[in-house]
Amino acid sequence: TVLQFEVNALINLELDAPVTPYAGVGPAMIYVKNNVSSSQGTWSSESNTDLGFNLLAGAAFELDGPLRPFGQFRVTFLEGNSMSLMVGLSYVL
Repeated sequence: TVLQFEVNALINLELDAPVTPYAGVGPAMIYVKNNVSSSQGTWSSESNTDLGFNLLAGAAFELDGPLRPFGQFRVTFLEGNSMSLMVGLSYVL
């Protein structure tokens, strides 16, 4: 099980185009829990919580309506660094 909680401050680069690139930084907390089990029960279980920070860059595409597709690349710096690529839809209020 991996849970990541984060708060990021984003800076938008306003362009005269249907895409808005952005960059951000913020703190992150990752909780990891490992279980090794079989049909006879759990052999071992351990958990760990790390604090670190994120650097991210992405782009949001402006379409008519409240839905906006986006792509984002994020690097999280902790004891062991992690990288992720996310693609999704955001809903603008």
